Amino acid sequence: MELELIRAVQSIHTPFLTFITQAVTMLGEPVFVVLVFAFIYWCTDKEKGQYTAFSILVSLCTNGTVKDIFKLPRPIGEDGIISYRVHTATGHSFPSGHTQSISSLMFSIAFAFKKRFLWILGIVLTVLVGFSRIYLGVHYPKDVLVGAALGFIIPYIVKALYTKVKNKNILHIAACAVFLPFLVFLDVSEDFIKAYALLLGFAMGFFADDKFFKFTHPQNRKEKYISFFIGAAMLGALAGTLSLILPEHIAFSFIKYMLISFLGIGVFPYLSVKIISVFKK
Repeated sequence: MELELIRAVQSIHTPFLTFITQAVTMLGEPVFVVLVFAFIYWCTDKEKGQYTAFSILVSLCTNGTVKDIFKLPRPIGEDGIISYRVHTATGHSFPSGHTQSISSLMFSIAFAFKKRFLWILGIVLTVLVGFSRIYLGVHYPKDVLVGAALGFIIPYIVKALYTKVKNKNILHIAACAVFLPFLVFLDVSEDFIKAYALLLGFAMGFFADDKFFKFTHPQNRKEKYISFFIGAAMLGALAGTLSLILPEHIAFSFIKYMLISFLGIGVFPYLSVKIISVFKK
């Protein structure tokens, strides 16, 4: 039944539509998600950025956990199914990580800023990315539907907890503790390990900023944008350097993503503002 639906969707195939859906599906990939979060954190609202990041990371860990429990195969290779961008279709099929990522990102932003157009944009982008995953032949419809649902439910729960729990460090530690048994006892995928490393790094970075650095936004908009670009450049340089110097092993991959998250939340925002202040003198 689901394979027939994928075949029906792919029956409208055109080169232009394939190009568009491949572009749309990239909205659910890490580069876009990180850039949007970083822009909010560095240029708009620090607290809302922290909530958005935590919500997305909890969602990613949940996605990886569910995938590794059910271990459902993708439609890739099924009779009559043409699959695109398979190099980004990592891990198991259920639920869709791309759909859940864009859904978590957009609905976290909508919950944080409470603007009607953000809710509409969140629905539109979630539908478009979800459709792209089916059209590109890398997910079943149920994967997309559950990914979209989790991408709404998790930001809602995290927002309620963020509102009630004053000490956010306790909340972050609790989240790490909840997912730790899955890391230890479940035969988890590399995607889950990376997501957990990002969550752990976030918790450490939040603590470092809260206790020591206490990052504050620059005074004017121009400086905020410059701070963002400096931070993005530092994150890019860090990721590239770590990829070059660390051996290709899952343990080192864990260290890489934990360091990126820790420095990206706890250190680089502070450093970027300090760099601006030095050049102003």
